[in-house]
Amino acid sequence: MAADPAAILDVAALERQTGGDAALRGEIVRMFLEDCPQRVDAIGGAIVAGDAAALASSSHALKGSAAYLRAAVVRDRAADLERCGREGRVADAPAVFDALRTAVADLLPELQKLTLQAPMSDTTGTWLARTISKVNGVAGTVHVVDGDGLRLLAAVNIPAAVQHAVEYVPRGKGMAGIALHSGEPVQTCNLAEDATGNVQPGAKAVSARAAVAMPIRDASGSVVAVVGIAFGDEREIPDQEVQALMNDAASVVSVISSRTT
Repeated sequence: MAADPAAILDVAALERQTGGDAALRGEIVRMFLEDCPQRVDAIGGAIVAGDAAALASSSHALKGSAAYLRAAVVRDRAADLERCGREGRVADAPAVFDALRTAVADLLPELQKLTLQAPMSDTTGTWLARTISKVNGVAGTVHVVDGDGLRLLAAVNIPAAVQHAVEYVPRGKGMAGIALHSGEPVQTCNLAEDATGNVQPGAKAVSARAAVAMPIRDASGSVVAVVGIAFGDEREIPDQEVQALMNDAASVVSVISSRTT
């Protein structure tokens, strides 16, 4: 039976996620087209090597990218392979891998159609989408310093009601406001269930779990922005990973500067 077209690629959901921004949607698609072959090759290599840990990690990465893209069939096959790896069932993986390759073959032509429809863009939203994809996140925001607080500049996969709630964040309020005030990253293991008081009530509606808000400094050392990245799994993000995320996020300074020059 042929897969439901919306399961192969839910264009309507992707359109909602990107707020109707064709350039942003096109950038997300282009990034997946660039990354997907390497991710599939990594999964295949792990199967050949009999490396369960590599199979789980490489499959998890592809699962996250496909979920972000709203490609349910590829996401589900990658999830199946991740389970094979985590449960040490590498012998079961070849048949699932064949199903994954079929799903990818069905998906790629649909993505290529979208790239023909979308112009390139260097907006902050495009930068954010690229960064989220690179770190296997599922959602994110960029706030810039405005007076004694933060103004929302870009959001990816954040519900409209939440965007409205965090359109302006006072210093010291919510994860972003605390990151601005302290100059240090602030994280939670689970946005929806956080009991620390650091997460604003509206932010709990985001479809994500672990999250981190990172203050970003310019060349003078002043905090000019706070970048938030959220992930699909519940966990404490290790300090080393937070530092790597901050290194990736630091490039937003040049994007912000280009908007004001």
